Amino acid sequence: MNFSTTVKVEYQCIYCDRYFNIINLSNYDLILETPFLHQHRVTMGINPHRLIIGSDILLSIEVPGVACLMSRSLAVHEENLDQIREHLCEYAKPLCRSAGETPLPPLHAINHEIPLIDHDRIYPWHPSWCPEALRDQWAAKKEAYIQCGQWKVTSSGNTVPMLLIWKPGKEGEPLHLCTVVDLRVQNVNTHKCLSLLPDMDGILR
Repeated sequence: MNFSTTVKVEYQCIYCDRYFNIINLSNYDLILETPFLHQHRVTMGINPHRLIIGSDILLSIEVPGVACLMSRSLAVHEENLDQIREHLCEYAKPLCRSAGETPLPPLHAINHEIPLIDHDRIYPWHPSWCPEALRDQWAAKKEAYIQCGQWKVTSSGNTVPMLLIWKPGKEGEPLHLCTVVDLRVQNVNTHKCLSLLPDMDGILR
């Protein structure tokens, strides 16, 4: 566009069915961002639809309190990658924590529920057995989960079996403990809460 153009402008009005879609960016060929509109003195009209470009010269942004972000190039060399990885790992430590360091989230207004069909049903169970080579890992994992509040010690006459199995690690690393809870019988005694998959575009909006 040099001076002017004719466009189809979509907008939203609470009194009519027309809309201005400013979120779904994937359906547009060109987006006029705010600095472009300001520096070229662009005027947009709704009724009638019009787009007027007041200046074909890129004007400076002369508004108090406005900071200009400069576009700069960045070269990453192989010898700097290890240092960059260490910096990123240190930066992400609060997010990349182990399960034993992560407590349960707080309760919200709407919480997850498991509606049972028969509340008096007794589930078959058997005592868990842990291989000798993994017992130290099992003791450490159990203590960590109890300390962070994800597990708690309780007395119950209706439990489900937990399987303590091993999973292979990378070449040269020892075996790792994997805990799996067998909930198949309990799932049969559960009302299925069926709902459609969430719309990802709606979640992003």
